[in-house]
Amino acid sequence: MQLMDMKQEHKAAFDRAEVIITKAEHENRPLTTSEKAEYGENMAKSNP
Repeated sequence: MQLMDMKQEHKAAFDRAEVIITKAEHENRPLTTSEKAEYGENMAKSNP
């Protein structure tokens, strides 16, 4: 895998995590259990 490909995958995972947080914040509510899990998975992928 190329370095640029890895950077793009990490950014995409971070962006997905950010969308989860932003949605919950806009709805003025805490993360659901499934959102927490998905957020954690994406953050793990975004930080090698």
